[in-house]
Amino acid sequence: MPPEPDPAQNDSKRADPTTVNSWPDAALTAIPELIDQRYRVQVRLGCGAFGTVYRCLDETLQRIVAVKVPSQRACVSAATRSSFLAEARVLAGLDHPQVVHVRDYRETPDGGCYVVFDFIDGTPFFEHMRSQAKDRKNLLKLIADVAQALHAVHVGNLVHRDIKPANIMVRVDGGVCLVDFGLALADDVQRDHAGEFAGTPAYMAPEQVRGEAHLLDGRTDIWALGVILYEFLTGQLPFRG
Repeated sequence: MPPEPDPAQNDSKRADPTTVNSWPDAALTAIPELIDQRYRVQVRLGCGAFGTVYRCLDETLQRIVAVKVPSQRACVSAATRSSFLAEARVLAGLDHPQVVHVRDYRETPDGGCYVVFDFIDGTPFFEHMRSQAKDRKNLLKLIADVAQALHAVHVGNLVHRDIKPANIMVRVDGGVCLVDFGLALADDVQRDHAGEFAGTPAYMAPEQVRGEAHLLDGRTDIWALGVILYEFLTGQLPFRG
């Protein structure tokens, strides 16, 4: 799912598509036509440091999906494939209506990899709330829904580690959905990541900022959700650095 909004999503004058096997290079202007000879790209949804997400038509099953590939071909290493597989496995273990569902993980003969998710028809949290800025009752309902989704994640022994507005989608029906579990870790492996700095600084809990990954738990995600609520109600982040 989309790591960051991409202006190209609304660009009707996209570059001519090209055919690739599995790993379109996000640094290029061309948008691929096919991913792994199955997923026909319709539009780029977002591009982050580690992955690019496309809305695609699954030509085999004739349904719309979201496909995440490494952002650059040069990044497709054993570590990248391991990271993508870990994200897919994390989501495969969760079954909650407010958490994006994973459909497949594939490695291709050319060394690429990708993850297939349900396509979320909606908008990022703050984009939705900007259009309904005066409806604080709706805001509180959405925050409560996100908290409920996080509860399911935490019951599953996971910490998301990157809760931020871009990773909360508001569906067209008004429901919410958590996306982008690329940094998620199980509670029992946190200690193996001591000293690791991962997350989005503005929404990181103190233990994340200090690199104390071995101390993270569900409260880390709740901190980030509190920052989102504070930011919307006051128009600014609680801390500046």
